[in-house]
Amino acid sequence: MEVENGDAGGEGSRVKDKVLGVLKQGDFEKRSSRLTQVDFLYLLSLFNKAGIHLS
Repeated sequence: MEVENGDAGGEGSRVKDKVLGVLKQGDFEKRSSRLTQVDFLYLLSLFNKAGIHLS
């Protein structure tokens, strides 16, 4: 997926909102260096449930 800079209200905005929602849902306010491996796996599972698949 390509997203142009300044794509206000477009696909990029929806993806950003979805990602921020997942982070808020999982209460991930810590910096990534402070997360454990279990935290990362849980975050990955939340992204998968939200339809965001990382490779």
